[in-house]
Amino acid sequence: ALQALEGPLTAQAQKALTDALGVYDLSNGFKSLETLELPGAPFDIAISPEGTRFAVVYAYEAAVYDTVDLKRIAVLPIQKSAYSDCIFLDEENIVYAGEQGVAVYDLSGQKTKWVGEAATKIALSADKSVAAAVNRDDNKAILYRTGDGTRVAECSFGDLHMPVAANDIFADSGDTVFSLNEDGSMLAVSFYNGGLMIFDINHSDNDLILYDESEYDRFGGGFCGDYFSFSAQNGKEAQFGIVDVQKAEFISGF
Repeated sequence: ALQALEGPLTAQAQKALTDALGVYDLSNGFKSLETLELPGAPFDIAISPEGTRFAVVYAYEAAVYDTVDLKRIAVLPIQKSAYSDCIFLDEENIVYAGEQGVAVYDLSGQKTKWVGEAATKIALSADKSVAAAVNRDDNKAILYRTGDGTRVAECSFGDLHMPVAANDIFADSGDTVFSLNEDGSMLAVSFYNGGLMIFDINHSDNDLILYDESEYDRFGGGFCGDYFSFSAQNGKEAQFGIVDVQKAEFISGF
C-alpha cells in the first residue's frame, strides 16, 4: 500500500487501503443522508466527542442538534462576533462564548451551569478540566474550572493582544493559536505582531517566547504531552517547529 501511494492509486491499492483504514469508497461521489436548513450561514460547526450531537454557530446563536434525528436540542445566544467559539465538553455539556459571558450549558437539564466574563475565543485543556477564554483584542486570558466555573487564573499578555479583524461580525480567519496543554497549566497564544508565546500559568518565569515578533501572519499549533508543535507562515515562506516545553528547547523544525 505504501509503494502504491508513490504512484497512481490502482484499484487494488484503493481496496487495500479501504480495508485497512475502514473508509468508504467515494468513487461515485458523496451521498447526502439528510439536509438541515439553518437560520443563517454557519461560522463554525462543532461535534461532540462521541458524535451523538453537533452544534452550528451562526449570527448570533449556537444551535445544538441530535445527529440521529436532527432534532434541535438547544439554541444558545452568543457574542456578536464571528470569533465566538462553541466546544463540547462531553455529550451532555457544552462551553460557548455566551451573550452574557463564557458559559457551560447542560443539554440534558436544559440549564446554564455557570457564566464567566465576556469572551469570544475559547480553548480547552486536553483533559477537559480547564477552559481558557479571551475577549476579542483583550490583553489577558481568564482560566476557569469547567466543572463549576471557578476562576483558576488570569494570564496577562502585557501590551500584546491576539489579531482581530476591524469588523469581526462576519468571518473568522482561524489563523491563530490559542491552545491549552493536557491539564491547563500552559497556554500557547499567537499575537497581532507575529509573536508566539507559551505561558506557564503557575510560574510566569518559565514563559517561553518562540517569536517575540515576526512577519508571520498565520499560525497553527497545539500540545501533545510535553511537546508543542506549530506552523507559522506568510505569503512568502512557512516554518514548522516542535518544542519540548519542559526542557525549553527546539526538537525539530524546517
